Order: sequence, then structure tokens, then C-alpha cells
Amino acid sequence: MYELKNGILYKDGKKMLCLGAAYFASFHEKKIALPLDYPNRVEEMKRDIRDMKAAGFNMVRTSALGTLDTSENNTSYSGEFIDEMLDLTEELDMSALVRIQGYSMKSQDYPDSGMIDSDGVAYDGSFNLNFINDSLHHPGVLGDNQRGTEVIANHFKDRENVVGFLTYNEPHYPGKAVYDYNEHTIKVYRQWLKDNNINITDDIDNYNPPRKRPDGGEKPEDWIYWRMFSTEAMSKFINTSADIAKKVNTNISSLTCMTPNMLEYDNFIRGCDYYDIAEGMDIMGIT
Repeated sequence: MYELKNGILYKDGKKMLCLGAAYFASFHEKKIALPLDYPNRVEEMKRDIRDMKAAGFNMVRTSALGTLDTSENNTSYSGEFIDEMLDLTEELDMSALVRIQGYSMKSQDYPDSGMIDSDGVAYDGSFNLNFINDSLHHPGVLGDNQRGTEVIANHFKDRENVVGFLTYNEPHYPGKAVYDYNEHTIKVYRQWLKDNNINITDDIDNYNPPRKRPDGGEKPEDWIYWRMFSTEAMSKFINTSADIAKKVNTNISSLTCMTPNMLEYDNFIRGCDYYDIAEGMDIMGIT
């Protein structure tokens, strides 16, 4: 039996050197190395996994790809390809990490859910490295994320070789502009100012956050509070999502994987507080 404790892989209670690989090559539609109509996709995957085992790997990181229905009346998940992969890793005595969420979870294409940049342009999700594309405060997206996380975690919770549930991957706001000016976000921000007794204006119910950094001589408070709120919102969304999966099986570690360097100058735009997110995780990975 495998387990992760404090970032260390154990097998039957004994510490092991963990050697693993993220494996998506033959099946992920955004990272695909094989044609979509490739006839032996499953056999190609099994050959790759066996080659990993032969090379000395004892862990495979994969993602819960498949069909997910997060509608309120029928929340269900099926992922035959991933199930076959995990069956084989069990047979070969390998451990596994399963990423629960891929890109934003939605049961339908909500017309008002997308993140809005400082120019008022909705993010269209075209840049594949941005895994979170929707407002972190849209009630439909939040509900779908909760139901989807629960049902996928339940699907994998009893596999003895699954040692970790990953929450998204490299979570951050899109880094090409300032986000998020979605109306749902602004409404929550106004309440956040009230809850924190921050008196930016006497007309808080009609207040709108700044669209750019302050120029020289301008007071920085508006901008500082707006970035503080945005960063706290990202941390809360990630940690809450991890908590949902963790409650399904407390023996499976929670983790996420952040982008390379916590000191990069644009992390205040991308809303990444490594320390805050790490407080809510068993393990913090850095790409």
C-alpha cells in the first residue's frame, strides 16, 4: 500500500525514493502527441506505462479526463481510459497522483462567467496555460466546481495506489493583463471592503476597482486593496477546492503545483500567494 506523508512516498510503511512522471502524451486533447483517430490509444498508453515501470518509475501523475456531468440533477463522471491506466499501475505496483480539476469546471456555458480584463474584454480561454478561465465568484461555476470535485474524488477514493489529489495546475489569473472585473467579482469585492472596514469611498455600493496601477503622486490604497482581495480570492478558491476532495478520503494527500518562481515580478498580477495556498495543502509543488 502506498501513501504520501509530508511529501515523502511510503510503501507498506517504509520510505521510498519517489521517481515519477506526468503522463498525458497519448490522450490529452490539448497536449496530444497522437492523432485523435489513432486506433490503439489504450495499447499505446499501456506500453508507455510498462516502459516507465521498466525504467524504474514508481509513480504516474495523470488527470481525471473523461465525461463529467455537473448538472444539479445528474452529477456523474466516467473515465474508462484513466481507469484502465490506474488498473495497470496497480498491477505493476506503481503509485499514482490524479488531478481532479482540469480547466474551469462548468456544466453549461454561462454567458456571464468569464474573467474580464482591465479593458473590459472577456477572457476566451484560448491560451492553454491558463487553467482557470472563469470568475472565482460566479455562483454557477462555484457550484459546478464543488459537485464535480466531489464526484471525481469519490470515483478514485478507494484505489490503494492513488496517493494524491491535485487541485488544478499552476493556478493563477491570466498573466497578460489585469483581472478580474466580472460583475460577480466586483460585487464580492465591495462586500469584502465592508467586511474589512476599509473606507475607500462613501458610496461603496457603486464603487469600481482601479483598472491600472497608480501613477506617480496618486494614492496607492485603491490598487493595494484590489490586489490583496484578488490574491486572497485565488487562494480561497484553490484551498476550498482541495478541501472538498480531501473530505472524501482524508488519507489521500492534497496538493497543487505552482509556476516556477514565487518572486517573479508579475505574481502580484497573477494572484499567486504561495505561502497562503501552501497553508491549505498537504504538499506544494513547483513546476
